[in-house]
Amino acid sequence: MRARRAPRAAPNLVGCVGSHSAHETRCWLACERRGKLQPPRAKSYSSTVSSAPPIATTLSVGWHATTVATIARFGTMARVRALLRFGWRVATDHDSGYFWLLALALLAGELLLGLCIIARVPYTEIDWEAYMDEVRTIVGGDFDYSHARGATGPLVYPGGFVLVFAALRALTRDGSDNRLAQLAFLPIYLATLALALLVYRRARLAPPWALALLCVSKRLHSIYLLRLFNDGVASLLVYACLAALVHRRWSACCSLFSLAVSVKMSALLHAPGLLVLLLRAGGARFAVAHIALCAAIQLALGAPYLLANARAYVCGSFDLSRVFEHRWSVNLAFVPQPLFVSKRLALALLGAHVLALLALADARWCRADGGLRAVMQLSLIHI
Repeated sequence: MRARRAPRAAPNLVGCVGSHSAHETRCWLACERRGKLQPPRAKSYSSTVSSAPPIATTLSVGWHATTVATIARFGTMARVRALLRFGWRVATDHDSGYFWLLALALLAGELLLGLCIIARVPYTEIDWEAYMDEVRTIVGGDFDYSHARGATGPLVYPGGFVLVFAALRALTRDGSDNRLAQLAFLPIYLATLALALLVYRRARLAPPWALALLCVSKRLHSIYLLRLFNDGVASLLVYACLAALVHRRWSACCSLFSLAVSVKMSALLHAPGLLVLLLRAGGARFAVAHIALCAAIQLALGAPYLLANARAYVCGSFDLSRVFEHRWSVNLAFVPQPLFVSKRLALALLGAHVLALLALADARWCRADGGLRAVMQLSLIHI
């Protein structure tokens, strides 16, 4: 009796995928996606099973299942590789066009994290009530700075501070609603972060993935959302100043810088770098004109207090001889208190700071122009 012929085996696609070139593999994947590579009909399988030897049938069905699984596996791996390439490009390439997608993701994450911090972490009272006490005197109509005092001492911040925290006081029911104050500081934090991202994007000093490190600072979240320091408002204005600077908007840059100084005098630490940039941009006359703009803004913000008691305002807001309390120090907490409050340490730190600035200006900021001395000579020529 003649034996029945075994059914034709399915084409060995496993060999095609495993041993042939990558081009043929992509062809099989394209066929599978377009629907050209279809499994045999169920009817043919039943007829084959009833008429073919078990070994041939098993090999045929096994080859087909292995082929489909291999193609599916290669398709999934291709999608994963494409996704990884896309993520790597977003994280490392400034010109990928997806920078703001990353920035929006960071800002959205910070918004959710900020709301969680406000809802879950207890508020820390340090200076907020003192701010409100100091502003209350000014809002009441007494513009004499010597009369404005809080729980931590007299008012020691310029006129811009009074305007900002008077508005926050009105927004938070005379400063009594701390939760509302925290919610008011959340957009200040997000705006500061957005401006920092803009500055880093423009300067290209770090790859895009490094910007995520801006969001992991526990201290920043504490300053903005839990302690409500005026440092947050001053930092917002400083980063707005830097954003204007990287776009060469000199008048806007100097105006925002002066506003930042009017909130907290620590913004003056940016003055040396700004002065060098002004000299390099237009010479001494250009720098003097913009310094005059900064001074005019300070006079306008401090006019009511200068008219009431000029000495108290200037000595209180711009007191360079102020001695800080050792218990509030963070960076110099290891220094013994007698040394911390000594005049010698203050002068030594100031001298070291000035020398470091001069060295940095000569070796780094003005290196392309031949050094700090060359920049000074060119600025004097442009007068």
